[in-house]
Amino acid sequence: MFLIPRPMKTALAAIVAVGFCTIAAAETDLARAAADVGITPESIVVADLQADAGTILGRFESNRDLISAIDTLEGHCQLGIANVNNRLEVCRANPGVGQAFQDYRTAVQSLRTFHSQLDNAKAELLERVTDGLNAQKIAALAIWKNAAGHDMPASFCAQDRSDDEWKAVKEALRSEQRIARVGTGDLDEEEEIDEYNAEQVLLSEIRSDLNVTAAQVRLTAHLDLVESQFETAFDAE
Repeated sequence: MFLIPRPMKTALAAIVAVGFCTIAAAETDLARAAADVGITPESIVVADLQADAGTILGRFESNRDLISAIDTLEGHCQLGIANVNNRLEVCRANPGVGQAFQDYRTAVQSLRTFHSQLDNAKAELLERVTDGLNAQKIAALAIWKNAAGHDMPASFCAQDRSDDEWKAVKEALRSEQRIARVGTGDLDEEEEIDEYNAEQVLLSEIRSDLNVTAAQVRLTAHLDLVESQFETAFDAE
């Protein structure tokens, strides 16, 4: 009997969970491509790149060839996921057939290859549209994208934290929202009260962080204008 190795199943789950093939139908091609590499009105402002917004947005238009290649790779990934799922079902239905297992492994490797090519193409697109800009601000875009992936308030995305740390922040925000609705009387146990107080300390530290406060000031001052620039650049497609 040929068993599907756990590491391979884990790797496949990680590939599928990335969500790299998700395309919002309401978005234009260039707007979707920008969002895929972490370029949004919020990220531009949080990274203090609002003065360069016009330059960055204009470069998406001049890189349509690469964006088209990215679209093609996303299509290959979608087909690859379907192929892996089909091959996996064949393996489960024929656990003793070596060829079925080999076909599954080949499909997984093909999907990994397309995913790697897609990651590289997106990295190249980001490099092209930010070429020549301040390196520290470009790094801030990566910080923003990581944080935004955890559904954080825009200003919080000026902080660099690990995935586990952002999960704790997200839980703290949920607790804060719940207590705002029902009041602290909902905290019955001393342990719950201590946990909530610790979460409030965490949120207070983030909100008072200099990078976060500066990002919030910029968002208040510049976000509307940058959003208008995005609309002008992308809505006319």
